[in-house]
Amino acid sequence: MRIRLIVVSAIGVVALSGAAVVALGSGTGAGIPEEVAHEAKYQGLDPYLLGVLVEREGVSLDHTGSATELRSAARRLRRGIDRHQTVVGAIAATRAGDEQVSRWLADDPVVATSAEAIPDPEVREFVLGVLAGAGVSSTPTGTDR
Repeated sequence: MRIRLIVVSAIGVVALSGAAVVALGSGTGAGIPEEVAHEAKYQGLDPYLLGVLVEREGVSLDHTGSATELRSAARRLRRGIDRHQTVVGAIAATRAGDEQVSRWLADDPVVATSAEAIPDPEVREFVLGVLAGAGVSSTPTGTDR
C-alpha cells in the first residue's frame, strides 16, 4: 500500500505517489537568493523548500562558511528524500536524523504524508514551519495499490 499525497503550494500543484516528487511547482526560484537557487537546481530540489529550510536552520548566507552550510543542508535534504521517499520525512530527517525517521515511518506510515503525525513535538513544529514557509500544505488523499 502506498500513500498518495496532493501538495498544494503557491508555486504549483503536484500529486506525490511512490517516489517523492521534489519540485513542488515551476521551480523557477523567483525571489530566492541566487546561491540557494543554484544549489537547489544542482541537487534537484525545490528552491523555495531549500530556502526556507536553510533559513529555519539559521544558515546565514552572509559569511565565509555559508556556501558549505548551504551545500550541507541541501545534501541532507536530498539524502532524506532519496531515503524516505517523502518531503515530510526528508525535512524531519534534517532535524531528527535518518534512523529516527525510519523508526517513526515503521511505527506509523502516516508520518510519511502528515507532519502532524510526527511524535516529537520539536521536530513536528520544525517540519510544519518549513512547509508553511514554503507555502505548502499537504492533504492525504487515499492509497495506491
